[in-house]
Amino acid sequence: MLSLQSLDDEENYVEYDDIDILLGEIYLDPGSIEAVAEKEKQPSRLQHCCNKSLLITAWTVANLGVFVSAFFVILYSMEWGADKSNSWLISYLLSFVENAFLADPIKVWNEIIRV
Repeated sequence: MLSLQSLDDEENYVEYDDIDILLGEIYLDPGSIEAVAEKEKQPSRLQHCCNKSLLITAWTVANLGVFVSAFFVILYSMEWGADKSNSWLISYLLSFVENAFLADPIKVWNEIIRV
């Protein structure tokens, strides 16, 4: 015998025979522990539509893009010299921080207020 408890009702215990479980004759309510476990076994949308080789290819292309970009940034910074590279880096970081912590939150609040 298997004794299970529903998630939404703490005092509601349901007992199933082992044969019912093997035959799949258990009808689950959406909040039960079995329904949650059954849903977790199902593949996600990404796993359902993409095979593993496609995901590996996508991650490889993304990582190559990052590394190639970083390589050229390093080459340009060596060509520019230390002073110009440091001023460019400071300018880039300040622009990023200003955009992430000031401009984008203001845009979001403007959209929220309009609705």
